[in-house]
Amino acid sequence: MAGPEKTLAIVLKTQKWSETSKIAHLYTRKWGKISVMAKGALRPKAKFWGHLETFSLIEAMVYKKQRERIHLLSQCLLKDAFGGLYADPERAGYGFCAVEFLDRHTLEEPNEDLFEWTVYNLRMWQKCSGLRLRLGFYEYLLLSLVALGYRPAIDNCISCGKVPDVGKKVMFDRDGGGLICRNCATEEGHYQVLSAAAYDRLKNAVNQSVDFKEDPCPPQSVVDEITETTESFYGYHLGGMRLKSLEFVRRIAGPQ
Repeated sequence: MAGPEKTLAIVLKTQKWSETSKIAHLYTRKWGKISVMAKGALRPKAKFWGHLETFSLIEAMVYKKQRERIHLLSQCLLKDAFGGLYADPERAGYGFCAVEFLDRHTLEEPNEDLFEWTVYNLRMWQKCSGLRLRLGFYEYLLLSLVALGYRPAIDNCISCGKVPDVGKKVMFDRDGGGLICRNCATEEGHYQVLSAAAYDRLKNAVNQSVDFKEDPCPPQSVVDEITETTESFYGYHLGGMRLKSLEFVRRIAGPQ
């Protein structure tokens, strides 16, 4: 076995392996999603104690085993516990949505953009609530889909290439994965009409030009449009899946 290698990692979840050890599922900057054995992690005063909680950002020393599904975690250093997420149930819920997304849809292959985007959002969500928090999550989900290769065609019509008029409503074709103009739309299509404000926000998110810190939160009607469009696009293009953690968030948030 080669010597240990260092990487930053987000803890997705853990499971008990024995009376003293557990397996941690990590999303790493260097390798993507991997599983590691944390020997002795369940012992009192273990060196991993408190470092392998869900959301935690750690610096991990890993012995990578070729052709093995579970590697060995030799050391880890807690860099950020994102404690502000645990301080509020809704924030924690969206945090669980993010790690559920990574656990479902990533493999053992590096994606530094997705890793950095996730760390950034976990950090920013600690300061958010209500509509701003929900908007932040759906922009995270949309850009995460882009990072995995599911980029909606948001700049022009997917059929004829026409660029939408500035300040006008547009139609989004869920099945086709992008905008559709009225001349190209058919009766059989599944379209959502987007206001100019919702379209601009979605377009800016996809093109990575949203400033989380500076941009004001749009009205609830716009956030609702962004929510519906992103969920529909995600569900259709990734096999009709829904994030189970979202049901928890909706129960907490109540009607909005």
